[in-house]
Amino acid sequence: MPRTESWKELYGGDGKDLVLAIDFPVTGRPEGTFSDMYAGMEPDYSIWETTVPEADGQVSAERYVTRWSADARNAGRRIRGVLGYCAGSVFAAELARRISEWQNEPPEVVLFDPEVPTGRTLYIQFHQALETMVGVLTPDEIADVRAEGQSAHGGKDDLVAYGAALGKIFREAGHVAFQRIGLDADRGEELVGTFLSFLTWLAVTTQIDPTAIWARSVAVTSATSTNGLNTVPPEARDGIVARELRFDVEHRDLLRTAEVGRAVTELLARRGR
Repeated sequence: MPRTESWKELYGGDGKDLVLAIDFPVTGRPEGTFSDMYAGMEPDYSIWETTVPEADGQVSAERYVTRWSADARNAGRRIRGVLGYCAGSVFAAELARRISEWQNEPPEVVLFDPEVPTGRTLYIQFHQALETMVGVLTPDEIADVRAEGQSAHGGKDDLVAYGAALGKIFREAGHVAFQRIGLDADRGEELVGTFLSFLTWLAVTTQIDPTAIWARSVAVTSATSTNGLNTVPPEARDGIVARELRFDVEHRDLLRTAEVGRAVTELLARRGR
């Protein structure tokens, strides 16, 4: 694998083809990862996954995708498929579109519970992150921080600005909590920085229109009603994707399920024949 900071290799197959997986694979999250999905498998292609980006205040969807695309193209290999998990499905669409511009055959695109983040998405992640401070901050402090997070939205459509506001609130609450438990300041800043990076990663998806690429993609859908295409009324789902594979598993276990891994491996194997 060529030296790159934007991708890490999950599996170095013997084949010449490459499959790219877009996710925010932070350590310790409750949801499964692409590493889980491919555990124990030996596909005939290599698999690269996006690394967790740093939040430097200058991030945009364009910057993310341009970097991913350039590093993938420099590898000099055929891109057989692009995978996207949850909000990563939005980025997957744009990356696949760009690959199609310099590769004769467009890559197969597989989306796992694809979603376009909203203000509610960002607030849910903020709310869940605050759960880690329960027992350190008082109930009144937690309630105040949650209320501040809700009011920061103000009905605005600018998710990047809302994400930045939530990040500021979280940083302030985190510093109080970390001091109380005696956590090293550098470690506390690392935790805050990772969460701020995630908020930014979610927010900038609004700068991409995935509609056209999603319409020719395969969606892998869990049984969780609050995730992916399950949030779309049945009468409105026609045409969002070309094909949907449904599995009776929870969203958090979608990438951990062996049946899902086998189905995707077979799908991509057919593209390689």
